[in-house]
Amino acid sequence: MSKTKKNDNKTAQNSEEIIEKAALETDEVLEEAAEENIEEVSDEEAEEVTGEEASEADEEATEEVDEEADEATEETADKPTKKTVVEKEDTAVSNEEFRKLPFIEKCKRDPVIPVTILLAFVAVLVASIYFILPNARTPSMGIGLSDFVHDFNNGAVALSLMDSGADIGFRTPPYIDPDSNPGMLGDKAVITASRSYADFFAGPSKYFINAGIEGATRKSDNTLAYVRIWVQYSDMSDDADFNTVWMYFSNTLNALYPNMNAYEAMGIAMNKMGEYDGDTRFYVRGDYAFRLVPVQKDGIAYIVIDVVPKSALNESQIREVLEVTPDPATIESVPDESAPVST
Repeated sequence: MSKTKKNDNKTAQNSEEIIEKAALETDEVLEEAAEENIEEVSDEEAEEVTGEEASEADEEATEEVDEEADEATEETADKPTKKTVVEKEDTAVSNEEFRKLPFIEKCKRDPVIPVTILLAFVAVLVASIYFILPNARTPSMGIGLSDFVHDFNNGAVALSLMDSGADIGFRTPPYIDPDSNPGMLGDKAVITASRSYADFFAGPSKYFINAGIEGATRKSDNTLAYVRIWVQYSDMSDDADFNTVWMYFSNTLNALYPNMNAYEAMGIAMNKMGEYDGDTRFYVRGDYAFRLVPVQKDGIAYIVIDVVPKSALNESQIREVLEVTPDPATIESVPDESAPVST
């Protein structure tokens, strides 16, 4: 019994020793592992700190270098080099010598000069073709079609006839193709216009079916190149036909000369109709010229009142220059020198 008890005590003692030994070994292992972790963490922190410091150091160094470079650049810009000064002096001397050269020598040295002159000449030529030449070949009456129609419809004679119930006015006529709608004068036309420079129009009167208007306007400014008013008649000895032509002729003068009253216009028209002897030259008054031309078209007789700008005619085409009666409103009173002057 006692022997068994001793064996048990011995066994227990051995077990305790084994446990204590194992615990000691475990503590040693944990301590070693902890030390290794601490060392690794320290190394990483050191690397991070070292990297940050290096980056900051690099940035500071870069900024210093940039500042020094900028300062050097500014100093260089403010202080031109000796080479730059010499180049400027040489250029100034060269320019001065070039200005003293004859024109031909300048052209030889600088080909840009003759090229520029050539281009300027071409530009002037093109402008002449598109603007000056058309206007020179097609003189203007200085009034547009719609303005002329308005002035005709509101002429003194037309308004007087309107009060009597007769309307000899026109609507603004449409533009036409002159090839398919030839003019009333045909080969009797003295002043014509090119299709390249002018547009053509034609249309009847508002209510009087035996009269109409035709002509041409310039493409460049839409002013009249010429205008013609035609009136049918069968016999000029017939008072009705004569009076119709007379009224249209008189009112045409009213449209051309706004300051002309109805009686003056009718007097000039009556006089020129009585003078007609087959002479197809123009009467000139102010800036306009006009004439009467009898024609036949499709077997019907007409009188054409042909109006053109004076500038379109030469001396041989003018029959008579009519005196322009001054407008009384524009005449300045001239003091009588013989009258006593009060002091």
